[in-house]
Parts: sequence; C-alpha cells; structure tokens
Amino acid sequence: MGYPGWVWSHGWGDYSEREKIAKAIYEGESKASKYLADYKINIVVVGPKEREAYKINQEFLTSAGGMLFDFPDYQVYRIRKPAAG
Repeated sequence: MGYPGWVWSHGWGDYSEREKIAKAIYEGESKASKYLADYKINIVVVGPKEREAYKINQEFLTSAGGMLFDFPDYQVYRIRKPAAG
C-alpha cells in the first residue's frame, strides 16, 4: 500500500479499512482468502516495508498461489483464482 499518509490524496478517503485488509492478507488471517478474491488480487509483493509492518505468513501466501519470484529483499507471490463454486 505504500505510505498510508499519501493514500487520501488519491481519493481513498479513510484508508484504515484498506490497512486492515492488507494486514489480513499479509498475515494470513481468517478473511485473507475472501479479500484476495473480493478485490481480485493476483500478485502480492513482500519487501522490506511489508516485513517491517506485518508478520508475513509465507505459508499462507505460498498456499494461495506460490512464489513467482524470489529476490534478495523481495518476494513476489502469484495468487490463484479461487475455484468456482
């Protein structure tokens, strides 16, 4: 999400809900899969800022799709579309 103080300047208004969603996804909380599907997220990037802000749940991100790229300071996860049902 980047620096949250700038988010309002892009028309998002109250960004606190987006911060909660980002936290849920990075930490693999119970609603994380729902948020990935609802917001049609297909890529998740983990870098130094994300590791500083969240307790990254690599197991969840791997199970949600898998690692696409693994660089020294960054990992990029591809998120699978949920099964239709």
